[in-house]
Amino acid sequence: CGESDGFALSNIRVERRPRDSGSTPRRSSRARSFDALKATEQLVFGGDYCGISDPLPVGTSKEAAEEFMMRETTQNLLFSAGGKNPSEPLAITEELVEMWSNLTEYYGYDRKPTLDDKMVKVTSSVKFPGLTLTTISASGLFVLDNPNSGLKEYHSFFVAEEQQVTGLPPSVFVYNRLTGNSEKEKGKFYPGSGKALSIVSVVEKNDGALSYSFDVKLQITVNFPRALMKILPMSKEKMEEQAGKSISKTISKDVDSAMEAVAKAYEVYESAPTS
Repeated sequence: CGESDGFALSNIRVERRPRDSGSTPRRSSRARSFDALKATEQLVFGGDYCGISDPLPVGTSKEAAEEFMMRETTQNLLFSAGGKNPSEPLAITEELVEMWSNLTEYYGYDRKPTLDDKMVKVTSSVKFPGLTLTTISASGLFVLDNPNSGLKEYHSFFVAEEQQVTGLPPSVFVYNRLTGNSEKEKGKFYPGSGKALSIVSVVEKNDGALSYSFDVKLQITVNFPRALMKILPMSKEKMEEQAGKSISKTISKDVDSAMEAVAKAYEVYESAPTS
């Protein structure tokens, strides 16, 4: 993958529902106030990031680099930010296959997933004042042949997620009501708030050295409370800029951690005595 300028914010799409011209019963001021609190605007952020590992040891063949990348231990390092976030196999269901199929169509793939394909789940947590948000991400994996090199590569689709919120009861209550999380069934995966496609492959540089490449295409949709946007001490443009930088920093750190861990693991693998 080539050099990237990081995450570029896409145009912001705001969706508003038209008013019903018919007569409606008057509602209490308390109900209207709560509806106003729940009103949101849809913000869409998108961009690409590409990470390249350090060169593999001199003399490494393409076949050896490919074989190591296809090992399950290497796969776990790749999709867990270098082992930082727990990763494990996920039992695939008809519902997950349907959501995965929608993504393959969105990204223009001819292949459709089946119940025989592989999925993994990765758990990550983010702490906020008063609460901790734990996200279990479900990703589907294709192993495809690169049309140019003929080597195998991973195509990973972010399919669905499950969110678990813990912390101070008032904070958890407000979060669940504002995000709609309270209406979701516990232990069930739902389509994520964004779309992501990652391609991991073996690449050859101009000097002939081999490296691993981790190319991410990301789009995140955020339903932000309209009431909060009015009281934030910054403009919408400034908020968009800071959010874009934060997303770029988080993704690049995870990708670079994975690339560093895999390159080091290959050195250990190559230096290990053969039986």
